[in-house]
Amino acid sequence: INAEYMGTTQHRKERFHYGLIVDGIHCSPAAAKLAFDAHPEGCVLVTDAIAAMGLSAGTYQVGEMHVTVHAKGGKAWATLTDDTHTLAGAVADMPQCVRNFRDFTQCTTEEAIQAATSHPALAIGASLKGSLELGMDADFVLLDPRTFTPQATYIAGELAWARHHARPSKL
Repeated sequence: INAEYMGTTQHRKERFHYGLIVDGIHCSPAAAKLAFDAHPEGCVLVTDAIAAMGLSAGTYQVGEMHVTVHAKGGKAWATLTDDTHTLAGAVADMPQCVRNFRDFTQCTTEEAIQAATSHPALAIGASLKGSLELGMDADFVLLDPRTFTPQATYIAGELAWARHHARPSKL
């Protein structure tokens, strides 16, 4: 292999991103930790959540699929309700994936949130997203500090949604 052609390991790390579905089913705690330890700046959290997200254990029709939502040991997942029992998708939301990522990797809360915000923005080249620096789009979500559950969403600095109470329309 020609090292000049491949570039340095550091150069490849700077432009390499990888997605993790950190629901404890798609990606184990050990695999999440290994990936994060190898290249923390490249981690992009994704959910793979299907419409059954948030439903309790049971059998449902989701679009044209019949799925069974399972819950066991603090984990939840959906399988096709057929003879194969193939994994149909995740039912963990992004706040759960962020909490799992922080717990599985022992990273900081800031690092876990970056894996769900600024890293995805960098991965897709959205240069005005993923940060609250001057000149950025000012799209952001206010999170509950314990659960990471969204409390309010702002788009271009304007309140677009709030969970409970009316909030100031502009920050």
